[in-house]
Amino acid sequence: MTLPPEIVLHLGPHKTATTHLQRGLQLHEDTLALRGIQFLGPKRLRHRGRNVTALFGLAKPFVAAEDLPIHKQLLPDVDRLVLSDENFLGALHDGTGRVSVPLYHDAADRVEALVGRVGDGRLSVAMALRRPTGFLTSAYTQMLLAGLRITPEEFVANNPVEAVGWLPLIEGLAAIEGIGQITVWPFEDYGVLQGEILRALLGNSASVVDLGNERSNRGLSERAIAAICATPAVDDPTAAAIWARRRYPSGDRYPKPELFTAEVKARSQVTYARELDQIAGIRGVKMLGRGKTA
Repeated sequence: MTLPPEIVLHLGPHKTATTHLQRGLQLHEDTLALRGIQFLGPKRLRHRGRNVTALFGLAKPFVAAEDLPIHKQLLPDVDRLVLSDENFLGALHDGTGRVSVPLYHDAADRVEALVGRVGDGRLSVAMALRRPTGFLTSAYTQMLLAGLRITPEEFVANNPVEAVGWLPLIEGLAAIEGIGQITVWPFEDYGVLQGEILRALLGNSASVVDLGNERSNRGLSERAIAAICATPAVDDPTAAAIWARRRYPSGDRYPKPELFTAEVKARSQVTYARELDQIAGIRGVKMLGRGKTA
């Protein structure tokens, strides 16, 4: 059995509406299969021995192409395989309240190994980018939900906004010999770009998928964060954080947290816009929403 001629790797990343996109694709996987497209997302890729690394034998020095475990997962007559798992990028944070920077610094090495397994020109990549202040705020709430106890002030002190940027990651991906198209989009425009995102992932079959507008993962409100930080040490801090999210849901009554001042957010936006322009100019990168391929 040979690999499909087209493989699209959706890398997420974390906190960029990835779960919303994955759930939409999962709901339509049977319809997509009838069109020769197979979707493998977290539901299938987060079992022991079934993640991207395992399915393509990336942890082994050599595996014959015909012996790759992915063949056992492929449906017959698949023309395009779409893989989606943000964990393939690497860890979001180091477990101590610090986002790992440079962002996903070793992700390009893993993608390069995958290109080596599937062959030149077969693998394309798609991922979102996000404004650093918003990305850090969402990363902080995820840390709390994972059981970490850290105040907003401690988190901001540990994570300077200026250290967070996407350019090194995209430059590393674009430098991989044999990689196909790299498609990126600003998370902030996710709602209006859904059609273009789906076309990047699914080609002419994009129209069969309706992602909807309902949020998949509601974040923590400022009131919920205050409750979490005020709670004494408990045996299950994750359960306590989930309780706080349910008790004080983010919305009109309980606003989202504001970790950064208006001045810091304004500076971050200027830097982010400049970085998007630089990324859009990288050869082989297509920035959705700008109609520009370098």
